Amino acid sequence: MFPIALVSRGFPTCEHRYWLGSRVFLALTSLLIGLVAFVAFARRPHPQMLACLAAMIVLLWLASRVRHRAPRTASPRILHPAPAFALGAVSYLACVLSLILLAAFRVPALVYFGAAAMISLSLAALNRTRDFLRLPAGAHAALGAYFVVSAFTFLSGAMRHSTESLLTGGLLGAGFLALAFAWRDS
Repeated sequence: MFPIALVSRGFPTCEHRYWLGSRVFLALTSLLIGLVAFVAFARRPHPQMLACLAAMIVLLWLASRVRHRAPRTASPRILHPAPAFALGAVSYLACVLSLILLAAFRVPALVYFGAAAMISLSLAALNRTRDFLRLPAGAHAALGAYFVVSAFTFLSGAMRHSTESLLTGGLLGAGFLALAFAWRDS
């Protein structure tokens, strides 16, 4: 959802046009599933990789079914991006930290993926009640989540003394903040 929201917000004149024809969509989908299948089966298959492969197949099939539906209308213009940005950041943090804790306790794969689904659905419901899943707020929520990812990259670089991670995390974080505030009045 995040890349779609950001592209729609950044390029509003072409948000309702299809960028891929059916054949290209099918070819790219097949390539993606083939690559993940190769990675999943090239070595001893892990249950998580097989579950991710199954989820990708189901989600890509669902995407192919709904991609020709009429687009939703945009939500009202928001004057300040901070609430959507903050909820995107907090949602991402809550999801990642919860899943890290579950992995640390080595819960069974079925419990892990069930919890991941419940966490994701709960956060989506929270974002939906605030109308942060539609544009333009959805783009600001995406920028908040991406900002947290860049902050993790920056902190990782600081801990490992990696100039590359420090620069990457810092530049991306600054870029996400700049975009959030540049899109504030449009």
